[in-house]
Amino acid sequence: MKRADECYQQALELMPNCIEADVNWGNALFAQDKLSPEKQAHYAQLNYKLGLGRHRVGDAQTAEIYYR
Repeated sequence: MKRADECYQQALELMPNCIEADVNWGNALFAQDKLSPEKQAHYAQLNYKLGLGRHRVGDAQTAEIYYR
C-alpha cells in the first residue's frame, strides 16, 4: 500500500482538484486503518457524492463502488 499512497500523493500534486484521486487515496488510507473518525466521515461523504454523480450519468457500476 505504500506505493499506492505515493501514487495518490503524486496525482494530487499534479491535479490538486481531482476529487477521484483524493477519494481513492482516502479509501486506501481507510483500508490501512490510517484515518481519523473525522476523516472517515469526510471521505464517506465524498464517496457518496461521487456515487450520485456517476449514477446521474448512467454509470451504475462505478456508482455502486463509490456507495460502498
